[in-house]
Amino acid sequence: MRDMDDSNNSFPLTQTDESCPNCRKTRYMNPSIKFLISRVCYHKMCSGCRDRIFAAGPANCPIAGCKHTLRLAQFTPQRFEDVQIEREVDIRRRVAEVFNRREEEFEDLQVWNDYLEMVENLTYELIFGDAKQQAEAKGRLERYKEANGRSIGRNATAEREQVKSLEARGRQEKEVARAHRVAAKKEYDDEVKAKADKEQRIVQQLASGEGDAQGIVNQEERDARKKAGVAKKTALAARADATMNGNDAFVIRGLKKREAPPKEMPYEPFGGLELKREYFTLQDHYSWEWLNKARNDVKISAGGYDTAAYAQRALCDAFSGFGVFVGEGEDEAVDIGSSTADPAIIAASAAGNASHVESKDDVF
Repeated sequence: MRDMDDSNNSFPLTQTDESCPNCRKTRYMNPSIKFLISRVCYHKMCSGCRDRIFAAGPANCPIAGCKHTLRLAQFTPQRFEDVQIEREVDIRRRVAEVFNRREEEFEDLQVWNDYLEMVENLTYELIFGDAKQQAEAKGRLERYKEANGRSIGRNATAEREQVKSLEARGRQEKEVARAHRVAAKKEYDDEVKAKADKEQRIVQQLASGEGDAQGIVNQEERDARKKAGVAKKTALAARADATMNGNDAFVIRGLKKREAPPKEMPYEPFGGLELKREYFTLQDHYSWEWLNKARNDVKISAGGYDTAAYAQRALCDAFSGFGVFVGEGEDEAVDIGSSTADPAIIAASAAGNASHVESKDDVF
């Protein structure tokens, strides 16, 4: 961001005399003189001094006490008589380019108003604050710009698209208005022509002497009203179509639609994992002499021993081998005879084969 601090400027920002502070030329002596203003330090000078000092490249501002380095392209014509207003408009434009969030991004009106207040406070410090306040405000502005670069670019693109849409809508409304004017003029011309044709037909029929004069006039009046009604309906339908086509770009803007939070589900300690037995069903009572003795023995049950836990563990151990197939993975076995095999892999494979041999007779 360009420097917006004018605490070191010795040239008053509200100077109203039309004179160049560098060459002392005035508009009174040279009416064709053109004054320009720097967008960095907001010092004014004539176009001749600007070209002479900055045509070769960047140079220091020639105003005494100003330490800014200026370039030729940074001089533009002054838009406001008060230079302070010129500076405030530029600062507000630069701040708006960074803080460009839109109302529809917020769900709460209070949050949107707080955001606008924060932006206005920062802008005020940049415009009217002292050197320390301006430095802090510029630091916050730069930090926000770095942290929200992606959203700033996205909002800038949306703003450009909205401007294009508004321009297209304006052109479309002008076209609709022009079509309405053309249709109204055509309707008027058709009415005038229909009236003239009606009078001409009445005169021709009366001159021929055929029929009653009053009947001829009444018949022509009825025909004219019928044709006028049909023409009016056609014109109204054409205007309605043009109006509907012109309102396609109409959009109502406002706060972001607030969505209800998702319903909170009950806490699940296993994260949805279902612990279900696949190969056996645990019964409430098993009639076995040893279990009956343990179940009725106070010495065993006093310590908290549960025969149901014993039965569950025994069944789990008995059926834990189901679903495990020893033959799986043999295709990926390591060739022990290969000279390129890793010794660690060969040892692990040999140990695995030995364990299979030892447990070959084990039913489970």
